[in-house]
Amino acid sequence: MKILDIELKYSLRMFVAFEGITGKPFALDGYTDLIALILGAVITAPSVRSGQSKCPTADEVYDYLDEHPEAVTEFSSWLEQSARPDDMMDTEDDTGKKKD
Repeated sequence: MKILDIELKYSLRMFVAFEGITGKPFALDGYTDLIALILGAVITAPSVRSGQSKCPTADEVYDYLDEHPEAVTEFSSWLEQSARPDDMMDTEDDTGKKKD
C-alpha cells in the first residue's frame, strides 16, 4: 500500500503514532481516526524513518487523500489484510490436521 509514493508498513509504530496524534488509546471510532492512522502509517514508514523519503506534512497527506479518496478505502482493506496474516488464519497444518 502506497500513499504519496511512500510504501506503508503495518507496524506497532503506526499505532503509537496514532496515539500521539490523537492523544487517546488506539480505537477506530470513525473517519477521523482512520485518517489519523493513515497519517501515523505514513510518518512511520520505513523510507521516511530512514530519510530515503521526505516526511510529508499533515496537509500534504490530507491533500493527497482529497485528490485520491479511493486511497482511504484501499488503506482500510490493506489494514484488515495486514492485521490477519495468512498463517494466523490457517487452522490446518501441512498434513491437513487441525492446529492447536
